[in-house]
Amino acid sequence: MYRNRSSGGRGAGILSALQATQMDESKSKLPAEILVAILDYLPVADQMRMARVSRRLQEMVYDDTRWVSRLRNMGCWNEEEARRRFGEWVRRRREAAGRQANGQGANKHGGETTLFDATAEEEARRERAASDVRDGFQTMSLEGGGPKDVAKEADSYLDVLDRVKSIRGGARHEYGKTYAALAPFYFDLVRAKNHTEPIVFKAFGDPERQAKMLANLRRFARSDTSTGCWDREQKLASMVSVFENAVLREFEQGYEAGDVQGKMKRYAHVLHTLGSARGGTDLYIEKHAIFHDAELVARPAECFGQAASGQDVVSLEPSRRFFEALLAKVNQEASTMEAIFAEPAAVFWDFVDKIRQDLIMEYTTPLLDEAHERSAGAYVKAVSGVFEQAMRFYQALEPPGAGGKAEEREDKAKELGLRTFEAHLDLYLEEELDLFSKQAEAEVSEWETKLSQHDLSVESFYMSNINRSAEKKDFLSSFKKVVTMGGSAFGPSKPTGSVGSQSLTPTPSRPGTPGLTGRNSPLPGKAPTDELAAKAGIMASKLEGIKRAWGGRRC
Repeated sequence: MYRNRSSGGRGAGILSALQATQMDESKSKLPAEILVAILDYLPVADQMRMARVSRRLQEMVYDDTRWVSRLRNMGCWNEEEARRRFGEWVRRRREAAGRQANGQGANKHGGETTLFDATAEEEARRERAASDVRDGFQTMSLEGGGPKDVAKEADSYLDVLDRVKSIRGGARHEYGKTYAALAPFYFDLVRAKNHTEPIVFKAFGDPERQAKMLANLRRFARSDTSTGCWDREQKLASMVSVFENAVLREFEQGYEAGDVQGKMKRYAHVLHTLGSARGGTDLYIEKHAIFHDAELVARPAECFGQAASGQDVVSLEPSRRFFEALLAKVNQEASTMEAIFAEPAAVFWDFVDKIRQDLIMEYTTPLLDEAHERSAGAYVKAVSGVFEQAMRFYQALEPPGAGGKAEEREDKAKELGLRTFEAHLDLYLEEELDLFSKQAEAEVSEWETKLSQHDLSVESFYMSNINRSAEKKDFLSSFKKVVTMGGSAFGPSKPTGSVGSQSLTPTPSRPGTPGLTGRNSPLPGKAPTDELAAKAGIMASKLEGIKRAWGGRRC
């Protein structure tokens, strides 16, 4: 703008007038990026005031991404819906353009537009613009005055967030509707000094509607990013906590009175509407009588007291009865949870997890520790047996409602089973491997001992009728005879020897632990008297054992 420094005389020339005038620049000294960042910290009312300053600030304030972000923080923006609406708008625009083109061709020789027609069209355009303005912030007071006629329009305030539409280019108008409905309640609540002052508790009489409105204010508070938003959020949380504690007291009174269909059901749904269903679930589980049932008291010593003598013997019959009794009581509670809670399946699995911690773990941990102290064999048997019983218990649970799907039940059973025995997995695998190694070494050692004894008995049988003194005199010559004879000593048609080389035991069809029955061919009825025949029989017996061992490996 131009400003005159001095008034000057009337007869002064135009040059002196120009010299006496200075020009003030209205261009902002701050970059646009900084202005955009500053806008995020301003209240909505101040942003609307800034939008009236200049067209440039109005474009910054009205930027659709700013309001889409607020709607997304409240959980009211659906990108798929916005994309679908935009596609429908483009399609309608193309159809309208096509109809307009066809209409112009058909009315080419029609009458011309008069001044009255132009005036009517201008008025219609202004009405459309005015309706668009009424959809935004312009209809509400920038001071955020108190709510008017709340009792008459209470229901419209409760479901205002459900009516938000995801429209590209219209996010500011949609947020403006939400702001106009919830901001007065929000600022009134955060300015209140105690829980009796907020208008929300006066406008909505029953706890169900109060919980719905407080839940809406919780979501609305997520879009508050202006200065002091943290303090306002804390104040809102404290007010909601006061309301939640009052509802929990009513729920607890209903629980103690056994009023399942009355107070318990009503206030459980109030907590669910408020978004604080966890408090009611924890209260229900903590006070449940199943955790003090005398029939379910852990007595792991019974598994050893009823067992037979021996450290490796563990009786799992008491643990089986424990899991059966627990299963019956838990499945019985499923119908009660379905009658009380809005989401009974989630409550049921929380209840089962608490049972896992306080009942099942209290039973299995002392049992497995005692078994481990007795012996590794008892520990391995106890872990495997109790694990099978626990998995059958988890798989037989019958959750209410949608939680009864087979896939979810199976996944939950695996998860709970793993969490139950996770602390014992490493020790169990270590003890099982050690026990298997020792057992395998013992079996192999016993087999080798029996094999050597069998070989000695065969050799002693064949050499029993041989004159040992003659053998000592001519040992070298008799050994040479055995070597030089080659395969003639075993006969041309029998590859296993001439004396008793046929085995009566069939060759096994699969590899396994070598047995002593197939070590060699059956012994003849009478021992040979010739040294050569005796040694040939011993060699045939050993070759037959080698043949059977390698034949089993090939199979």
